[in-house]
Amino acid sequence: MAARWVPGSLVGSAPQPPSPRESFMTAAAAVTIFAVAYVLIATEWIHRTAVALGGAGLMLLLHVTTSEKAFFSIPRSRRRWRSPAWTGTSSSCCWG
Repeated sequence: MAARWVPGSLVGSAPQPPSPRESFMTAAAAVTIFAVAYVLIATEWIHRTAVALGGAGLMLLLHVTTSEKAFFSIPRSRRRWRSPAWTGTSSSCCWG
């Protein structure tokens, strides 16, 4: 007999959606990190590569986004692991 999920049990319990307060704090953190990074890049106080990496690191540390979303922006169903169009080996280059 297969084990079934029982509501309220710790084993196999479904993840709960975040509360409105958690959602607001996550959104506020993301907007704040973006705004600070934008100002630092615009004023050139810190090199833009360092600012981008620092902002991405903060987003991961504060759990604003997951590593899966950060490193793989293309959905798994649409990924192509063939040679890119800019190498000249693909016949479907759209850049003329």
